[in-house]
Amino acid sequence: MSLQIKLSDYYIAYFDILGYRGLFSGNEGQNCEIIENIITAFNKISNSINQNNSSPILQAVDLKIEKRMFSDNIVFCLPVENGPFEVFRIMAFLNQICDFQKGLCLEHKIFIRGAIVKDKAYLSEHTIQGPGIIKAASMEEKDAVYPRILLDASIENAINSNCANDGIS
Repeated sequence: MSLQIKLSDYYIAYFDILGYRGLFSGNEGQNCEIIENIITAFNKISNSINQNNSSPILQAVDLKIEKRMFSDNIVFCLPVENGPFEVFRIMAFLNQICDFQKGLCLEHKIFIRGAIVKDKAYLSEHTIQGPGIIKAASMEEKDAVYPRILLDASIENAINSNCANDGIS
């Protein structure tokens, strides 16, 4: 029995929680609080995404952001579409990522670094695989030295080409 694996284009945001191991060293009484803070921020962005999808203004944008979290690794993926609202989808996706980073930092004092790329990946209910996640994780590890989120040139190119296609300058 073989799986039907198909790689698709996604905007992929990959993050690593900085100092994750250190968060858990020391006072064991705070371990549950740390996990709760991370899950709270993750759920808050999930709720925000769902709320945006129900907005009459943003329904045309259709943000179907997939989310995965394991330990200190967090991934958000938005399928690439070629419709007239693609540049708005990209910008709404980037806005959600900024809100997630801001919430972790300001509300929970947790810092992340990461990278966002446009590339191929395979997503299922439990996994994300493929060159896109490797590219984003490699950028994060090699180039995002400080708490920040890097944008790959593929994101800039996607924004520019969609602006040109839609007549936006």
